[in-house]
Amino acid sequence: MNLDQTHKNLEEESNLHSSSDFEKNRYLVIRGAISTDLAEFIYTYFANKRLVAKALIDNKIIAANNEYFGNWTDTQIPNTYSHYSDIAMETLLQKVKPVMEKATGIKLVETYSYARIYKKGDTLHRHKDRLSCEISTTLNLGGSAWSIFLEPDSAKGGLIDGKYVAGNTAGVEIKLEPGDMLIYRGCELEHWREPYESDGCTQVFLHYNNATSPHAEENRFDRRPYLGLPSIFRKKPEPPKILENSEVVFTTSPKPTTPSTIKANNEINSPIPKSFGL
Repeated sequence: MNLDQTHKNLEEESNLHSSSDFEKNRYLVIRGAISTDLAEFIYTYFANKRLVAKALIDNKIIAANNEYFGNWTDTQIPNTYSHYSDIAMETLLQKVKPVMEKATGIKLVETYSYARIYKKGDTLHRHKDRLSCEISTTLNLGGSAWSIFLEPDSAKGGLIDGKYVAGNTAGVEIKLEPGDMLIYRGCELEHWREPYESDGCTQVFLHYNNATSPHAEENRFDRRPYLGLPSIFRKKPEPPKILENSEVVFTTSPKPTTPSTIKANNEINSPIPKSFGL
C-alpha cells in the first residue's frame, strides 16, 4: 500500500480525461483512482471499525447515535452502518483533491467525507445533494459491486412547494469496481441506486465546494474548524439581520460550537441532518 503510488495512479488516469469532459457532462469516471491494495486496506479497516462500533454500542459504552465510531441511525439508509468524518476517509478527501481539481478544471475546497457499508435490500432513493456536496465523488472500496445511476438532465428532479419530486427516467448506469471513482455535480444531477441484491458494498463519498463559489469559505470543512471532527462542531449560520433600509446582510461568523455542548454520555445535542444527500 503506497499513497504516493495512488497519487501517481490518479495523475495518470486523470491525464486521459479533459476537464471539458466534466464541464460538458457534469460527471466523470476515473478507473483505478486508488490502488486495489489501498482500497482493500481501507475496506478491511472500515469493516473492523463496524465490528468495534457494534460491540461498544451493544455494551452501552457509547451511544447508539455516536459519531466517533459510526452508527446505524442514518434515516436515508436505515439500519446500515455509516460514518460521517472518519479520519481515514477525511485523509483520503485531502489526498485526492489535487487530481480532482485537475480532472474537473475547478479549484476545490474540502467539505466532508461520509462512508457506508451497504447491506442486502438497501435502496438509495432519487435525490440531489445539499450545498456541501457541490462537487462530489463516490469511491468503491470493496465488497459486492452496486451500480449508481445518474440523470444527466439537471432539470429532472427537484423541489416543488418544499417537497422533492423525483424524475422518472432510466438514467445512466455507472458500474464501479474497487478503486474506481465517480466524480459528479451532486447538487445538480439526480442520482440513486436500485435495491441492493448482494451484501457488503463499501463506498466512501468525498465532497467538495467550488472555491470560487460565494459560500465556499463559509462552508470549508462543512463549517467545522478542521477535518476529522464530528458534526457537533459544525457552525450554524446566524439568521439574517434586517437593516433599517431593509437591506439583508448574511453574517459569516456564527458563534463557534465547543466540546462543552457534547453530553457526558456522548449523545449529540445537535443531531446529524436527516440526510447527508449521498
